[in-house]
Amino acid sequence: MHLKNMRILITGVQGQVGFEIVKALGLTGAELVLGARRIQKSKLFDYKVVQLDLLDTASIKECLLSVKPHLVINPAAYTAVDKAETERDLAFQVNCHAVEMMAGIMAELGGAMIHFSTDYVYNPDHNDPIEETAPKSPPNVYASSKWAGEEAIRSTLATHIILRTSWVYGIQGQNFVKTMLRLGRERDLIRIVADQTGSPSSAVNLAQAVYSLLLLGVSNPLGFVEEHQGAYNLTDEGYTSWFHFGQEIFNHARELGLELKVKEVLPISTTEYPTPAKRPLNSRLDLTKFKSTFGISPKPWKMSLEEFMYQASLRL
Repeated sequence: MHLKNMRILITGVQGQVGFEIVKALGLTGAELVLGARRIQKSKLFDYKVVQLDLLDTASIKECLLSVKPHLVINPAAYTAVDKAETERDLAFQVNCHAVEMMAGIMAELGGAMIHFSTDYVYNPDHNDPIEETAPKSPPNVYASSKWAGEEAIRSTLATHIILRTSWVYGIQGQNFVKTMLRLGRERDLIRIVADQTGSPSSAVNLAQAVYSLLLLGVSNPLGFVEEHQGAYNLTDEGYTSWFHFGQEIFNHARELGLELKVKEVLPISTTEYPTPAKRPLNSRLDLTKFKSTFGISPKPWKMSLEEFMYQASLRL
């Protein structure tokens, strides 16, 4: 694969997915430019770093017009789901207004976007796997801001692919897996919500999917994105609950010889664990469209978790 004529701006490079995307695209031959809120030589990557503050419209405009990327990959987001209930303006600035501005500038430049969104935009009233065409009913401010960002892209930039994912975890940043490992070292008893179901998604796999999409369209990347423009569900394969996900994490931790204090893990209901933001009970995404369109089959979530836990154990 060689994308030597492509200039790709990647946002959120200190986050879970952005970090892995930079790693995945490192050998494609593309010119990678990393957008960061604070300009400093990246300790993680040896690429050009430019200032990109999604809270500052002037920064967004200046960055994109100076870099002139052919493609923007945007995993950056305001993801503090509960805090968003009281920080609505911040959530909408990052997840909607900044996205709309990037999409508008990319339309002017004749470029494309690959944008990450969330399972939270659905919030269905059924327990079946959710297709992309299902009704949208964002249950909280975070979800509303992400849906508004999607709508902004659709109305502004024809050449785009939106990837809706869920329950993301990775080496970089904070996530459920790291939280469980921390709590497992601190507590004898842990209670985990058992009536919310979905699919854990490895940041590594999400990044590999982006790599695979560019590989499929290597002869004409922008034309490929335009031809396949739209929204796609993308997670690891298979479904589980937060409770069973937690159990699996602890099982792997013990197999790897990690020291745990936890002796008992109890299932609880969503009503027993109230949070400021309402969460959907069903986040099970149907992956048929992504798999049939691109011929890419995501890994089973248990296999991905096992690989992650092994990597994580080397760092603990």
